[in-house]
Amino acid sequence: MKAIKFLLLVLVLCPLAAAAQTVTLVNPDAGENYPRNGSTNITWHYSGLTGTARLVLFQGSTNLGIIADNLPLATNKYHWTVGQHANGTAPAGGNYHVRIRVTDPVNGAVVTDGPAFNIGPASIGTMTVTSPTAGSNWSLNQAHNITWSKSAGTHSIRVSIALFRGGVFQRWITNTTENDGVYEWFIPQALGSYPDNRLEIRSIYTSVQSPSFKIGILRLQQPFKKEIKNLP
Repeated sequence: MKAIKFLLLVLVLCPLAAAAQTVTLVNPDAGENYPRNGSTNITWHYSGLTGTARLVLFQGSTNLGIIADNLPLATNKYHWTVGQHANGTAPAGGNYHVRIRVTDPVNGAVVTDGPAFNIGPASIGTMTVTSPTAGSNWSLNQAHNITWSKSAGTHSIRVSIALFRGGVFQRWITNTTENDGVYEWFIPQALGSYPDNRLEIRSIYTSVQSPSFKIGILRLQQPFKKEIKNLP
């Protein structure tokens, strides 16, 4: 009876232990367009593993070549010149993906494929911030729409938005959001008032800043003028 219980315990725990040994590619992102010979970080998350990682570039089922080998798994990223691999540089096209192979001294090899992405747009579009406008005064403790427009060309599917104050980086408003031209930002009271703010919208291709605008600046009222009448 004890042997049966032990066997059942092993059967339950083994799949749980195996499930904990995972690695997931976070970037390149699904469906994204990356400029050939541009740069991006190949990033990954992992659990229950140690050792080193190998990155390999595929187009469909075709192995194009090794991007990098013997990378410490714990670094979680590799700075990649887009398209480059051990056998050359990939041409413009679609259906690319990165494969990560982790060699663990205890658990052996774990292999995962990332999502499909594209390399080499024909033309790159530009962006323009349309709100806030120059001199706008956005209130604290309220929601405001950050908006931007895009010219013709190829664009990143996601962007990040940063806040600058007096020309100095302050904080990320969002690390990632859809590049759909609008993001609702609730400005917390704790951010405080400041007269010279700029928003920077960044994609994998370009970045653009808004004109300077105010946050939480009280509007000064015109002083009361008492009318004095001339006495006869």
